[in-house]
Amino acid sequence: MKVFAIYGFSKSGKTESIAKIINELKRRGYKVGAIKKSYHHDVEYDIKGKDTYRMEQSGADIVGGLSRSRAALFYNYEVKPLDFIKLFNTDYLVIEGRLDIAIPKIFSAAGKSELEELNDPLVFAITGKISESMEEYRGIPVINALKRTKDLVDLIENKVFPLLPQINCEECGFDCAGMAERILKGEKDVKDCAILQRNRVKIMVGGKPMHLAPFLENMLINVIKGFLSPLKGYEDGHELYIRIRE
Repeated sequence: MKVFAIYGFSKSGKTESIAKIINELKRRGYKVGAIKKSYHHDVEYDIKGKDTYRMEQSGADIVGGLSRSRAALFYNYEVKPLDFIKLFNTDYLVIEGRLDIAIPKIFSAAGKSELEELNDPLVFAITGKISESMEEYRGIPVINALKRTKDLVDLIENKVFPLLPQINCEECGFDCAGMAERILKGEKDVKDCAILQRNRVKIMVGGKPMHLAPFLENMLINVIKGFLSPLKGYEDGHELYIRIRE
């Protein structure tokens, strides 16, 4: 899944830009997810008086709503951004707002003074009202998402890459932010991420992949093989499959 964010100042045109980008990605045949990051208040999506609202108010930790054409889950506790992202299974995931994860970003600005706040090496494009008055800023393309939607989505297709593991193992020589920066510059490829390319251990928890740092992966392999090797039927050199049900 390819993940990117659009963030910036309020009233700069973020939401309108995101709507146009999602529409164009859908037109191109992609399955698209979207997340809104709220900074100043709790997320409120349920409707007062409805059954799911009453379930939530009764103290349920997670409330679900299911119909023939739609489904929703409400978590009444803090969910880590990366765990929340892993719930999505789409071609692209668009995040409105800034999360502390290493992903490509688009900065939305209304005026030049807001660009002075920009100091993020993971920003690969600028959009918003500022795009009415300039086409480039410090080597970063400035593209009007409302008028040049196709051009911006072309750039997204070219720049945005699959989500890195976000474990900062530095086996590639960089943390995930450093690796993401170099991928955006064309100096590295997502295939250079050692964790994503390693296939020795695959762990799924609740249908979601769990990535391990190299030393933890090796430790797990040694523990499992050490436990199984004395048992009858074990043969070294074969693929192991273990499934644990709770």
